[in-house]
Amino acid sequence: MWTRKCIILLALILFSQLVGGSSTPLRELIFVKVVFSNSQKNTIEYFQVLDNKISFSIKTSTVKNVTIIIDPRSGIRPTTVKVNGETVPPGSPSLHYGLYDLNIDTESIGTGTYEVFFEEYNRLPIVFVLFIPENFTKIDVKEKIYANIEKWKTFGYFVYVLTLEEGVVTINTSKPFSLLLEKEVEYMTPLGPSKGKELIYYVQDSEFTVEGDVISLAYKPILLFYENVFVSNSKTIRVSDIPATGLNGTYFLLLYKPEYVESLSVSEGERVASLPFNLSIGEHAAYIINKAHLVSIEYKVREVEVLLKGKEAGLPVLNVEIESDGRIYTIENVRNVIHIAPPLKLPIKMSLYYNGFKVGEYLLYTLYDRLTLDVFLSRVKAYVTDISGKELKQGKLLLYSLSEAIENEFTIQDGEADLGFLPEGEYLARVIVDGVEVSRMLFNPTQVADLNLVCRVSDVEITIKDLDFNPIKNLTVILKEVSKYSQVTDSNGVARFEQVPLSTYEIRVLSNNTLLYMKNIDLSVKNKFNIILELRSLKIKVVNILGNPIRGAQITLVSEDGKIEKTGRTGEDGKFCFSLLPLNTYRITCKVGNYEKSLKFTLTDYGNNFMIIKTDIYFTLFGFAFDTKTVLLVCVAIFIILIFIKKSREKGEIEIV
Repeated sequence: MWTRKCIILLALILFSQLVGGSSTPLRELIFVKVVFSNSQKNTIEYFQVLDNKISFSIKTSTVKNVTIIIDPRSGIRPTTVKVNGETVPPGSPSLHYGLYDLNIDTESIGTGTYEVFFEEYNRLPIVFVLFIPENFTKIDVKEKIYANIEKWKTFGYFVYVLTLEEGVVTINTSKPFSLLLEKEVEYMTPLGPSKGKELIYYVQDSEFTVEGDVISLAYKPILLFYENVFVSNSKTIRVSDIPATGLNGTYFLLLYKPEYVESLSVSEGERVASLPFNLSIGEHAAYIINKAHLVSIEYKVREVEVLLKGKEAGLPVLNVEIESDGRIYTIENVRNVIHIAPPLKLPIKMSLYYNGFKVGEYLLYTLYDRLTLDVFLSRVKAYVTDISGKELKQGKLLLYSLSEAIENEFTIQDGEADLGFLPEGEYLARVIVDGVEVSRMLFNPTQVADLNLVCRVSDVEITIKDLDFNPIKNLTVILKEVSKYSQVTDSNGVARFEQVPLSTYEIRVLSNNTLLYMKNIDLSVKNKFNIILELRSLKIKVVNILGNPIRGAQITLVSEDGKIEKTGRTGEDGKFCFSLLPLNTYRITCKVGNYEKSLKFTLTDYGNNFMIIKTDIYFTLFGFAFDTKTVLLVCVAIFIILIFIKKSREKGEIEIV
C-alpha cells in the first residue's frame, strides 16, 4: 500500500515539474481610475488593465462623459479608443487627452461598449519635472535645437499650426493627439491681410508629420526629467540636480496627488492650475520652480482599505505579507479588508497566506482606496455518488496539488466531503473505497468549486440457485479483491452487497465452511449475477406396503466415493429432502426400527430427483417395524400356538374355565 502511494506521489511531483508553474503565480496588477459623470453626480470605479486595455459599457445617455485617470507610476499612457469595435478617429473632438488622463465625451459619441487601449511608457515616480520652452520653434530647425538635451526625455509636443480660415490640417501619427486651442486670426500675405486660424495641438508622440493647408508650422516639446527624485520612508521626496536645458522656458514640478493624499507641502515654487494651453494634468498638482534649487516635498497620506474578494461571499482568515521599498512586514488575521498606509514608491508586493501556505501574490503598480483584489481562493465541496446517483455512504477522498505535490485526505460522509478553501492551481481528486480507486477528477478551484464525482461503485445482487432453479438460502457469498465482502443469501437465494467498487472479484460460495463455488466475476460489466450451482436436492418419501407414509424413518445418504454422508428423518408426510447434493451416485439406506432397506440412486442434471422408498412394513409398534417377513413369522407363531392349545385341550392338558 505504501509502495503504491509513494509511486503516485513521485508521479505527481514529476508531473508538476513537467507542467511547471505554481499555484500562486505573481500577478502584476495595474488599475486605472474611471469617473462616470452625469448632470447630478460622479461615480468612481477602478478597472484593471488587462491586455493593455479596459472596457466598460455606457447604456444610457445620462452619462455625459467619462474620465480615465492614470497613475504615472503605472508605466502606461492612454492611446486608442474604440466604441462598439470601431476606432474613434485620432484627434476627434470627443477625445481630450491630458498629461495622464483622458476625457471622453460619451454624450456626443453615444451608448455602447467602450474599449480604451494603453501603451507602455516609463514608470515615473510620484514626483517628476517637466520643461516647456518659452517659444515655438520652426519645424525645420527641430533636430538642431532639441536632439541632444542631456537626461531629458521627450514626453510629447505642443504643435502650432497657422491655416486658412476653412483650411484642413492632418496630423499623421499612430499616437493620441488633441486640439487644445482654436482661434481666428489675421495674417499678412503679399496681397495684404487675410483671415485664418491658429491651431494648437497636444501630440503624444515624437515622430509625426503635419499635412494639409499649412501656412506656418512650429512646435515646442514637453521635456521630462525624473532621475534625481529620491523617495524616503518618511513620506519626504527630494528633487535635486535638475539639469539645465540651455533654453528659455519654464520648469514645472508635477506631483501626483491621489485621493489618499491629505496634504502636501513644497519647499519652493508657485502652484499653477494647469500647464500651458490648459493641457489637463489630471490628479497632479503643478508648481513652477527654479531648477537651480533643491526641492523638498512633504506628503501626508491617510490609511486606505484594500478589499479582498473571493469567489464566494466569505474568505477565511488570512495573513498578509507586504513588501515595499525593501521593507517587509506582516498583517495577521485579515479576512476581507487590508488596512495599509500607501507608500509613495511603487510597486508594492502583497502576499496572502492561508494555513501557512501562500495563496496569492500581487505586485501592485497602482493603489487606490477601496481597491478590490480578487483572491483566487475558493471553498470546494465534493459531492460523491455511485453510478446510480445514490450518495456514497463511506470512503475517502485523496486530494493532490499538482503544483505543490502535496497530498491531503478527507473522509466522505453521506456523499459529501468538504475540502475547505483551496488556492488556484491544478488538483487531482481521487475517491478511494476499500482500497480501490473508484473515481478521479482534475480541476482548478477557481473554475469549479463544486465537484460532482460519480464513482464506479454500485449495489450488487448475486442470486444463487440449484440446477432445478430453486433459490438456495443461508449460503455465504464472499467477494474478494483488495477488500473482502461477505453476505448471506436470503430466502430468495439473493446476497445483496451495497456500494461495492466495480472491479474483478473472486467470488466464493460456501455452505457451512464448505466451498461450493469459486470463480472470477467482472462487476464493471454488470452488477447482477445469477449463479447456478451444479447441485440438486433429492426428495425421498418412505411409505409402507400399503402406500401410507412412514414418519420418523431414518434416511442415510452416502456418496459412492464416500466423501458425502448425510442423515435425516422423515416427517408426518413421510418425506425428507437432501439439499445441495453434487451430481453423483448415492447409496440410500432407510431404517425403520429393526427394518432396513438400501438402494442406489444416481442424481443427474436433468434426471428425476424424487424417489419413493416402498418398504415391506405394514405398521410399527413401539418402534418395532412389522414387515412382511415379521408378520408372516408372527402369523406362523400364532398358528402354532393355536394348534398347540387345541391339541393340549384335546388331551385334557389345558382346562379352559
